[in-house]
Parts: sequence; structure tokens; C-alpha cells
Amino acid sequence: MSHVEVEAAVKKYGSFQALNQVSLEIPSGAFFTLLGPSGCGKTTLLRALAGFHDVDSGDLKIDRASIRTLSPHQRNIGMVFQDYAVFPHLSVEDNVGFGLKRLRLSNKEYQKRMLDILQVVQLESLRKRMPHELSGGQQQRVGLARSLIMSPRVILMDEPLSNLDAQLREELRSEIRRIQRQLGITTIYVTHDQEEALAVSDLICVLNEGQVQQTGSPIEIYQNPANFFVASFVGGNNFVEVSTLSRNCSGQNPPEIFRNTAAAGWLASIRPEQIQLDPTKVSETDLLLDVELDEVNFLGREYHLSVNVSDNFFLKIIIPAGEQSSPLQTQQPHQISFDWRAIKFFDPDTAGRRVLVD
Repeated sequence: MSHVEVEAAVKKYGSFQALNQVSLEIPSGAFFTLLGPSGCGKTTLLRALAGFHDVDSGDLKIDRASIRTLSPHQRNIGMVFQDYAVFPHLSVEDNVGFGLKRLRLSNKEYQKRMLDILQVVQLESLRKRMPHELSGGQQQRVGLARSLIMSPRVILMDEPLSNLDAQLREELRSEIRRIQRQLGITTIYVTHDQEEALAVSDLICVLNEGQVQQTGSPIEIYQNPANFFVASFVGGNNFVEVSTLSRNCSGQNPPEIFRNTAAAGWLASIRPEQIQLDPTKVSETDLLLDVELDEVNFLGREYHLSVNVSDNFFLKIIIPAGEQSSPLQTQQPHQISFDWRAIKFFDPDTAGRRVLVD
């Protein structure tokens, strides 16, 4: 297990700034995910840590020692790529053990390390198969095993599940997390998939336009976004001006912010799953709205709904399918509620969080 630091990293490609003063601290043994849209700098940072290119300024450290001047093979960092990167002419066993050949181990030690890692990735029964005889998920496990068998200090994963179908992606991400916990190896994982990041990570760093937007646990990132970008990128959200919300809501005890003229232009964000459809119980901190059901999408475990509150004012709602005794129909009136204490507020001019002021 190794501690990783990124200190004020800057990387430019011509006029494009891929990394802009990025600083991170990754605890030893953590599963740390770089999350963000395409072009945000996450793969650039990963490849800089791997030694495939250097940063223009700043520093990269493992266990407090700079690695900037080290070649890739001197850093003892494992890399798992998006495209499997297995040798098609070698068996599973030979693919996994490829890097061990240069260590000149005894056959007994070679076989022990080989068997140990194949058991970890659950490929021991497939050791003699060729890559074309494997599924995509099995090929990715081969790539993972080949990186792990060299006992790296840190392992880097660049969107390793993006070429897999949805069900296999979900299964393999659980396997990757199991393996990482079993070995306790510091892992830096790149993805643009929010659900994937939330499911596997100890810590998430949200990047946008080469800058760190927020770093924290999955729960913290989701429930307490630092700014508008994080709130809009991680999970679904409804954004509506405070003045519009206050005009359409009723409740026993509306928040003081509805009477604050300075906050009228702020954006209120409400997660779709925080909204109740036709509530049977209403608390004193709940806001109520009369709506018309505009769109219904049944996804098996849940409904994704769109409701029309008033002209050009729509809200997205997610509710468990089991709560509905009969199919939902559009163009029908309903009432919705949500707890105003769960609302987050943002300044549209700065995109920063604003606190509720009484």
C-alpha cells in the first residue's frame, strides 16, 4: 500500500490546459476515483502518474518521494487499460506471467505467484485458454492479473469497464472492488460513469475543465455537492429558481428564504428521489405542489416521472415501482411533496453553493 500525492499539477497541449493546478492526496490503500466528463483531465492525470508523459509543472509523489524523473518501469505502478490489452497469441497463463519472465524466478516461485494471482481474479480454471476463448470480462481480468502479479505499489485503471455490456460491467466492478479490498492496494480509477464511481469508491474526485471541483466520499459528493457542476453531474437533479418555487408551493411552515428577495434568483436543487408522489403523510417541513403527470417511464424497479407544475416548470421524480398499486397514467392530477431542508441552493452567477439565510 502506498500514499500518492499530486501537487499543483499543470499540463498544457498548446493552448488547451488539460490540468490546471490539480492537487490531490490519496491515502494508502484507498480506492480513489477520478470522475468527470470527457476532456476534463482525468486520463491526462492518470497517464502522468504512469509516466507516459510529464506534467509541465507541479509534482507527483508516492510515499512522499517524487516520481517525476522516473521512467514508467521504475515507478512500480500497474496499469489496466480500457481495451483489455491482452496478447492474442498467448494463453491466459502466459499473458499473466509475461512480466515475471524478466525476473528470472525459479519455476516453483513462478508457479506460486501465478496460481496465487489467478485465484484472486478467479481465472485458475481458465489458465490454458487463449484470449479468443474468453469473454470480454474474462479478458479484462487477465489484464488486471497481469498488472497485479508484479506487486505494484499503486494500480491505475483507465475506464476498464467501458467496453463491456451493462450487466457484465456491474458484475466486474464488484469483482474489481473485491480484489482491491483483498489486496489492499492503492487504486486510482478513471470513469465518467457516476453510478460506477459511487458504487466502488472510497473517495471520489470530481474534475471539470482540468480543475478539481470536489473531493470526498461518495455520500458526501452526492448529498453535499460543493457547487452547481457537481450537483448537476453526479446524479439526477431538478434546478428551479427560488422565486418560481415559492410561487408554486404551499406548506405548513415554508422556509424563510422564500421571503428573502436577495435569494429570489438563486437556484434550488431537489433530487428526483426526494420527491414523494401523492404523500400519505405530510410534515411541517414539507412543501406541497399540485401537478399533472406529464411523462411515465417504467424501469422495472422504479418509475421515472416528469410532472408539470405550471407553464415551463417541470420536475423529474423517481419512485419505487412497488409503491404503485396500479399503472400510472399521464395527464392525471397529483400532489407531490418534499422536505425543504433537503434543498441545496446555488448562485447562478458564480455556480457556487449558497447557504440558507433566515
